[in-house]
Amino acid sequence: MKEAPSGPDQFAEAHLVPDSRGPYVAPPPPGSGPNLHDLLFVLFRHKWKIILLGLLGLGGAAVVYSQRVPLFESHAKLFIPYVVDSNIAGANGTQVSSAAGYAGRSVLNVQIDLLTSWDLLEKVADGVGPANVVSGTDGEPTTSEAAAAIMAGLKVVVPPDSMVIHATFQHQEPDKARTILQRLVSEYLIKHKETYRSSRSLSAVDTKKSETGVLLDAARKELEDLKKTQNIISLDNRESALAKQQAAIEDELLATESKKAEQIVRVRFAEAMVPAASSKKPGDGAGEVTVRAALPATRDIEEYQSLVAMVETLKRRLNELRLTYTESNSQIQTIKSRLAETDNKRQALIEQFPVLGVSLAKTVEGGLPPPINPRAEQETLDAIEARLQFLNSESARLKGELTNLLEVGNKIEKLERDIQEHDANFRYYSSALDRATVDANLKPSELENITVIQKPSMAAQMTSPKVKKLAMGLALSGFGLGIALALLIEFFLDRSIKRPQEFESRLQLPLMLSIPFLTSPRRPQLRLNGPEDGSGAGGGEASSSKALARHLNGNPTPWQPSHFIRPFADAIRDRIGYHFHINGITHKPKLIGLTGFSEGAGTSTLAASLAASFAEMTEGKILYVNLNGGTPLPPHDAGAGSPPRSGIDVTASSKETFGLVEQRDNLFVATITPGKNRNLTTDTEGHTSYQTFIPKQLYELMPRLRASDFEYVIFDMPPLAPTSPTLAIAGFMDKMLLVVDAGKTNRDIVRRSYHELTGKANADVSTILNKTRESLPSWLQG
Repeated sequence: MKEAPSGPDQFAEAHLVPDSRGPYVAPPPPGSGPNLHDLLFVLFRHKWKIILLGLLGLGGAAVVYSQRVPLFESHAKLFIPYVVDSNIAGANGTQVSSAAGYAGRSVLNVQIDLLTSWDLLEKVADGVGPANVVSGTDGEPTTSEAAAAIMAGLKVVVPPDSMVIHATFQHQEPDKARTILQRLVSEYLIKHKETYRSSRSLSAVDTKKSETGVLLDAARKELEDLKKTQNIISLDNRESALAKQQAAIEDELLATESKKAEQIVRVRFAEAMVPAASSKKPGDGAGEVTVRAALPATRDIEEYQSLVAMVETLKRRLNELRLTYTESNSQIQTIKSRLAETDNKRQALIEQFPVLGVSLAKTVEGGLPPPINPRAEQETLDAIEARLQFLNSESARLKGELTNLLEVGNKIEKLERDIQEHDANFRYYSSALDRATVDANLKPSELENITVIQKPSMAAQMTSPKVKKLAMGLALSGFGLGIALALLIEFFLDRSIKRPQEFESRLQLPLMLSIPFLTSPRRPQLRLNGPEDGSGAGGGEASSSKALARHLNGNPTPWQPSHFIRPFADAIRDRIGYHFHINGITHKPKLIGLTGFSEGAGTSTLAASLAASFAEMTEGKILYVNLNGGTPLPPHDAGAGSPPRSGIDVTASSKETFGLVEQRDNLFVATITPGKNRNLTTDTEGHTSYQTFIPKQLYELMPRLRASDFEYVIFDMPPLAPTSPTLAIAGFMDKMLLVVDAGKTNRDIVRRSYHELTGKANADVSTILNKTRESLPSWLQG
């Protein structure tokens, strides 16, 4: 008997680093969403659905296109380089807006709005007649219905970076299409003129001009009468003359008031010096009494003289300011304050030295002051008071005239402003009337800013954009519906495993091998556990003869090297052997179990081919055990004689449940017969089916298998199901192979079963995806 492989050279096909479940795949990457390859797979897998629905959509589009109502289209082009607006207020009452550049888009958009305005369309409908616009309807169409029909068939656009408006109209009759578009262009020119020209305001402007002329004449006459009544030739000259007189009177009043104050001091001084003089009457015979006052010091004289000079200077400055400013001006108030302060200082010196009020030219330094006559001083004071009274009356008269002149001046200024306003309005309305007269005489076709560079053309047949859109939508919707249906099936409805990539992306499970779906006549589809011909269990001579007959007819069985499954069985054999080698599994026999999920998954075919592959590779004995009640037997030569002993003690009690047959060389085939009363069952329709073994039978047989001289024992187990015994015996296996039928096995069931085998049964499980279909062509597979 050959020992287990001593190195990796015996298993050249195993190249991947092992994980906790074997040397079959690298650790799977985290799950991710669908990628481009997944989408392409879905499209190619469901290509016939997509093509069928697409053809239906194309058929519907063809029907719609063939049943369309033909339309005729007429084109017109309007060149609008600028827009002249003479209905605005301004210096000349006209504004020119260019239609070029980015700012010109708004100008052209306004023109498009004019072309498509509802009132313009109603005028067009009335002009050509609603019955000529809407045809094929019951009753007489209304103007609104005709305008709506024109709106539906009208298309107005401006190409990018252009100043030309393209107007297109569609109608079922070619002559009407051109006629309606011609009427639309004519009505548009009229509406444009009414919108931007002043012709419609001709009568209103004429009325305004007349009213403004009447107001202007009335204001001029009132101003003339007012000037005659007040005897005013020039208001400014009259006001200036009165102001100068008033300033002179004020200066004289101020000087007189100053002299009066000085004279009052001199009179008091004289009366104080000669008290008796005041009591004498004229004619008393006594001569006039005179007194001499002492001279002030030189310093006091100089101070007095400087104060007098300052007073004169301030007076001149005050008079100058009064010619420009009113009495409430801050500069005038300041000068007045300084003048009063200086004059008070001068009066204080005079009260201290009355002689300062007399002319100092008559005195000589060191000499005597001139004599003071009290009577003469009193007479001088009376004269000053009389002059002061005259000056006050004259100042009051001038103030009254100035007040009256101010009131009259306000009226004159208001009348002059009114005249200016009325004159400006009159000239504006005169200019507007001239423009309105010109615009009224201007024909709409003579507008200088609009040129019809293409009159409405002869109508040409075309297809309605709505029909095109509907046909295109139907043509594309079929393919879109097919793609949507394919995506719905793949990503939401169909939860089966179809490709090896899904083990990593969706299940996060390792995958040992993927076997493609082959349908060659010499490579029939794989079958699940159970007899291929419906014969009884036990692998008797009838089954063997039929298998031999199939072999002789040229259809190889899974036991033969020419079977299509053999290369995949050899690859599984090498990877299992490598797994046992690197994990130090050297005991005999090594137990390997295979199970699936559904009928036709290929478990039995793969298990038989794997047993034959181990028999060819290993010199030790290989045992294939079928736990499903039927056995696919290899070709057997009946004249080969009795099979040799296998190393298992087959006692009388075990012969009832365990049948062992040597097929060839070192390959043995065995079946476990179902327990008592479990061999055959008949359903209500009379159909006979086979029952699987019970786990207790394998438990009793396991010690003898452990003690046998077999190198490998391959178990073909029942499929996993809620009532399947496979889960109960999976823990005895050194390696469990879980065969998944691509496109039929639900991924949730695979995930749950895998975790049950690894978790509850503590089995070493590897997965095999069988009958995978690659829908993508080779040049897209990468």
